[in-house]
Amino acid sequence: MRSRPTTLILALAAAILPLGCGDEGGETTRAAAPGIPELSIEQLDQIEGKMRAGVTALQNDQVELALEYFEEAQRTAPESAMIRYNRAVAQAMLGQEEEAWSLLEEAVDGGFHDIRMLEHTDGLAPLLEEAEWPILESRMRENWQALRPPETISYRQLDPAGQPAFETLSALVDHYTQKLRGATRWHMVSPSAVATPRVWNVLNAKMAGLERYRQKQLSDEERLAADSELLKTVILYEGNTDTPWLTSTVEAISRVADAFIEDHAGDDESCAQAAYVRARAHWLGKRPSHGLPITDELLQESVDLMREVHQTYPGTLMGLLSLVEVMETISSYKGIGDEMIREPLGIVRAEYADHPAMRQFNYKIQAYVLAADGLPDFSLTDLDGKAWHTAEMNGRVTLLDFWATWCAPCRQELPNLVELYKEYGAQGFQILGISLDDPRRLSESELKGWAKDNEMTWPLVYDGKAWQSPAVKACNVTGIPFPILLDREGKVVAAGESAAGPNLRRALKRLFPES
Repeated sequence: MRSRPTTLILALAAAILPLGCGDEGGETTRAAAPGIPELSIEQLDQIEGKMRAGVTALQNDQVELALEYFEEAQRTAPESAMIRYNRAVAQAMLGQEEEAWSLLEEAVDGGFHDIRMLEHTDGLAPLLEEAEWPILESRMRENWQALRPPETISYRQLDPAGQPAFETLSALVDHYTQKLRGATRWHMVSPSAVATPRVWNVLNAKMAGLERYRQKQLSDEERLAADSELLKTVILYEGNTDTPWLTSTVEAISRVADAFIEDHAGDDESCAQAAYVRARAHWLGKRPSHGLPITDELLQESVDLMREVHQTYPGTLMGLLSLVEVMETISSYKGIGDEMIREPLGIVRAEYADHPAMRQFNYKIQAYVLAADGLPDFSLTDLDGKAWHTAEMNGRVTLLDFWATWCAPCRQELPNLVELYKEYGAQGFQILGISLDDPRRLSESELKGWAKDNEMTWPLVYDGKAWQSPAVKACNVTGIPFPILLDREGKVVAAGESAAGPNLRRALKRLFPES
């Protein structure tokens, strides 16, 4: 079973990694920043516990319980815009759209500006259709500009002598990890542009601490470990890939990466990692803000930057990863079937086919393969005895959904499919579910009953061969859920993650513009 995170991306997720934004060097933010009283470690611990419990409850479809947890967290931090956002998610999932909308407005009044979180939250989808939504989005962008002015910088070089000395690298890492954990907790209650400077303060100190540690007499192995930790740390200055990275972040990453490559020349795998980090930072420093258009020239520049990692360090894991990221970047703007994807896809298929990591990336790569080569020709017979031939799937928008009852992500996606089938089925949208259940655990009659209980009114295929099914083999499915979306001409227009959750809804809107 493929493991993937829930599409309910809540504000709590921001507490795991810093989101690239904030005021100068982590100093006190401007007056535009919403004021939240300083909270003690004990209070932040309480909030963290409630927020995590709320997220878990949402993942288990216990929405009312999740709302209770979020409300309890709000009582500890009544001014928190981020907690209001989470409450809005829960209210929307309960069908209480007016209450959810009111909470969102209050969150924006409190400085909420993380637009990308809204657009990746299934529960809030109905609110994004409101006529007032563009106004609210504009206010969020204004919040962003107010809290993250153009002169914002992230990295500040501190005096290494001002940091404590450590005998071992592990002791140093543990020291700053604890400090970083405390700083990141503020993302649960504050807009990221306000909370992130706290994280930057810790990272600046850790960078200086690592520089002091590197002044010791170290073996080659110890120096490689220290330099790797330095590279890993500098990456943490930015976690948000939907907003252009700060110039100071890009410069710091380039400096550390260049020094790493110079000091460890000959270690291709390690140097490839540094080159990948450097190339990715340069691209993200130029990437337009979330939702804004991109020129073909800038997109090509991204392709060239990432492809250079493969060209310099061919056959390495980072060489493969850079090509995969190139394809993901292109597809995010132009779709999985765009011509620009063919070149990096060809390199991956020709030069990395036997790489040990290919199976790990197959879920993503196979989507591009299907878009480039087209759906293989094979036949299926559903549980009602009707034959389906892929070569004849023209005239209707069709979703081939590889799934199983035992697959948790499949079950999480099911309500979305039920809703979309009700909405678009009469307009020509067809779903064909291809079950990978094991007949030793689930009989055909049991599958029919399970499908009926879960409102799966579309045709189902169940040949009892699970992963050995001809359809699975033909499409090279190595993880589920693996949906494949075909347009009316039988062309693969989305597959894998691009054909699931909000991405599937957006794809169907493009295919059914009249609805």
